[in-house]
Amino acid sequence: MRILVVIASKHQATAEVGDVIVEELRAAGHQARRVTPGEVRSLDGVDAVVLGSAVYMTQWMESMRDLVARRAAELRARPLWAFSVGLAGVPAGEVQDPARAAGVVRQLDPLGYVTFKGRLDPSALGLRERSVARMGSAAEGDYREWDKIRAWARGIAAELAEHAGDGQPASAEPAPDGAAPDGDAAAAGDAEPAAAGRDPGAAPAPSAGG
Repeated sequence: MRILVVIASKHQATAEVGDVIVEELRAAGHQARRVTPGEVRSLDGVDAVVLGSAVYMTQWMESMRDLVARRAAELRARPLWAFSVGLAGVPAGEVQDPARAAGVVRQLDPLGYVTFKGRLDPSALGLRERSVARMGSAAEGDYREWDKIRAWARGIAAELAEHAGDGQPASAEPAPDGAAPDGDAAAAGDAEPAAAGRDPGAAPAPSAGG
């Protein structure tokens, strides 16, 4: 199946989560690639979608909210999964779902939704971002749980395989035929393809922020 993994990431931490999801989907035999919300010109030819956004001020990034506002009906017409990446609640041990993202997620009615722990590297943040992080008592460090991320992606692949075996799409409305969206110029490097040949058990090399 052709799967589009759409990632809104400011400092690459969430983009790296998207890359790992792409790796797992490719390993299961799917044609998966990562793009940014701004690169989605059409969903023609896309069989399933995974949406993921970094969380700022308890909500998804503006680029992802705009995509949902523009293409909610098309997204709901396909098998859809969604995830957030944030740090709220991490000092207490468990990440919290971003409160202000709930309305956007409800619009999509995804087959699965999860919030993953993220990463905070203060050296990669601007002055305002550092101030917000301090006000929110955000935990510094990389808390991403790669085993959980990979397991979630494998669950998507398994669910798609199950529905394919039944001869039924995972969503009631099949995706229209057509070409997959083109990945035009990448925004801030977020649309780089998942690295080929990476050890499937390895985490991506660290980089900056959410």
